Amino acid sequence: MAASEQPFQLSEATDQAMRQCVHCGLCLSSCPTYRELGTEMDSPRGRIYLVRALEENRIDPDEDAGPDVNAMNHLDLCLGCRACETACPSGVDYSEVLEGARAAAYETRLKRCSFTSRTMEKFLLQRVLPSRRLFGAFVGLLNFYNKSGLRELFDGLIPSRLRPLAAKAPELMGKPFHKNSENVYEARGERRGRVCFFSGCVMDGIMGDIHRDTIKVLIAQGIEVVVPKTQVCCGALHIHEGDRATAIALAQKNLWALDQVDGEFDAFVNNSAGCGAHMQKWGRLLADDEQFAEFAAEISAKTMDVTRYLVNKGLLPFPNPYFGAAAYDAPCHLHHAQKETEAPMQLLGEIKKFRLIELPNSDQCCGAAGSYTLTQPEMSERIFMGKLKALQEIKADLVVTGNPGCILQFRQGLARAGLDIEVKHPMQIAAAAAEI
Repeated sequence: MAASEQPFQLSEATDQAMRQCVHCGLCLSSCPTYRELGTEMDSPRGRIYLVRALEENRIDPDEDAGPDVNAMNHLDLCLGCRACETACPSGVDYSEVLEGARAAAYETRLKRCSFTSRTMEKFLLQRVLPSRRLFGAFVGLLNFYNKSGLRELFDGLIPSRLRPLAAKAPELMGKPFHKNSENVYEARGERRGRVCFFSGCVMDGIMGDIHRDTIKVLIAQGIEVVVPKTQVCCGALHIHEGDRATAIALAQKNLWALDQVDGEFDAFVNNSAGCGAHMQKWGRLLADDEQFAEFAAEISAKTMDVTRYLVNKGLLPFPNPYFGAAAYDAPCHLHHAQKETEAPMQLLGEIKKFRLIELPNSDQCCGAAGSYTLTQPEMSERIFMGKLKALQEIKADLVVTGNPGCILQFRQGLARAGLDIEVKHPMQIAAAAAEI
């Protein structure tokens, strides 16, 4: 097998992260794909070996390394859930390894797709997600496609990587947030704090009600909320796919928007676990940027999940009860990436008549993982089966989870299984309890 003429180039940060791994194997049982497949190359340790082999030019990202062995296939199959980081005694930053490897092989990975899929993927990531207008039009087009009957006629013409997205269109019905938003929401009663709120792209476009509920809770808790109007997508999906250049450009646009905010703010809060985990790494992403490096580090330090901010402030009583029993499922990028394991449950625990039921595998990935449901639909569904089995064993009226991808994954999976269980964001429960 011929090695690549242009060696697989990793950054110094990625190389250092790999060198921290002592190959002990304690991460294996925490890895969803290893649990499903039982193959070394589909474990964090095995993937680090593959990345090292790519870096040393011993295998080629364009070619197979043996029977059923293609390094990029094994890297693509990783969810990036970061459960291995929680299990790792050496503190390996596995997300740096994965994102660095995908960035180094970005063009190679695109070449493995058909021309149509490659063009559509670039268009969606680089044009649609960063634009509220285009994203809204795209969601509207998908919904029209499903309702009009065109899907039955033309489904075979859609690139295979995009068919799962078209199938999800009925679940993408939701009111947008940003076009109806104000810039500043004043605190109710005595002001106890002031935050900037990140609205993002997917949540902004199809889950606007969750944003409105989040702001409702914040102002009821005495927090003034500023929503920068020129903010855009955070770039999390781009960095997961290896499109580092677009991720940097989006971070710069958001930092510019935050720099225009009048006055000081306590924190940069969000209600999307994946976005929050990525924005906490803006400081590292822009460390070499002469214009934004210092401000990026400052904003990363101020970025936190809205539940953590409220718990830190000290929760004011919620006036209303919320009758129900809920299974809380921890989003991976909140639990493992942000290491936020308590705040959502602490907040929900303050609501009268609301009962939390422990989901046995709450800290395990549900299989959503950003765009994973689109790129790896079969494995995504296999992993979700673990959640489904756990839910069937407990009596819960609803599932509560704090990430848009997880919400969509649960809604679709539960509907497919014929289970009448609602799926809500913690802020939806808190907003109902905060109503006056």
